[in-house]
Amino acid sequence: MRKFAPDLLEALQFRAGKGSAKTIAAVEMLRDLNRSGKRDLPPDAPMPFRKEWRKIVVGDDGKINRRLWEIATIAHLRNKLRSGDVWVERSAGYRRFDSYLLSDPKAKPIVSALGLPPTASEWLEQRGRELDWRLKKFAQRLKRDALEGVRFRDGRLQISPIRTIATPDAEVLADRLDAMMPRIRITELLHEVAQETGFLAAFTNLRTGEACPNENALLATILADATNLGLSRMAAASQGVTRDQLLWTHDAYIRDDSYRAALAVLINAHHRLPFSRVWGDGATSSSAWFPTDRSASTTTLVSARPNGAFDTAPI
Repeated sequence: MRKFAPDLLEALQFRAGKGSAKTIAAVEMLRDLNRSGKRDLPPDAPMPFRKEWRKIVVGDDGKINRRLWEIATIAHLRNKLRSGDVWVERSAGYRRFDSYLLSDPKAKPIVSALGLPPTASEWLEQRGRELDWRLKKFAQRLKRDALEGVRFRDGRLQISPIRTIATPDAEVLADRLDAMMPRIRITELLHEVAQETGFLAAFTNLRTGEACPNENALLATILADATNLGLSRMAAASQGVTRDQLLWTHDAYIRDDSYRAALAVLINAHHRLPFSRVWGDGATSSSAWFPTDRSASTTTLVSARPNGAFDTAPI
């Protein structure tokens, strides 16, 4: 880390809001130490990282270990960059949060066309009044027992479960279809889909452009993203991969454009399946529209391109 950290801190300008001011202070101190060549840290050196790191960084004698403090600061900076609490000046990937919002000249016509209040405080005030009115109306109906399936008993709100609207025939059909599906582990299914479609080729190394040599680590990393399980718990639940492998794989191969390219490969594979013709011409998401008023046409070609109605990502 000592080989690249000083140059990295010199080349980039990090910024943050008030909530991450200690992080910027630690980065500035580390930059000054690198410039001056000093080894010792002052006793009041900022430590914005978690308590677990502080226990490691501060020795039994109360002195701060410079090397461990530097590692903890860089690791904490990485986490802040990922969360968006810290941004980099003139960066395309780690921008200030409000830079993703529409500018005032672009936002004002939209706000006017939608009939929205000009400021957030006015909008919140309106919604607050509406919420207060709705809650009072709800309380009155609740007091009269006028809400179907909702009761207030012994100081607790009781809500009856929603009954299914599926017909008995539909439930029988659903059970038959479920019985036809093979019982398979999600990891085995991912491997099979990867072999059939080749979607893993979309995940290339950020620096070399080469494909990931460790398919197990790459699939485990993707699954951790998909399930919000996190890399640490995914590593603990997996065999043959470690947390360090997943962290390195995530940093080197997982990017938004990689996911978009992989999704395009998968949706194209869907389009090649005969069953996909049942869902229409592919112009809109299947969750937004389905041709229930006609039978599927055997001559209709499914569109094998990203859906323009829902941004640029494939459905």
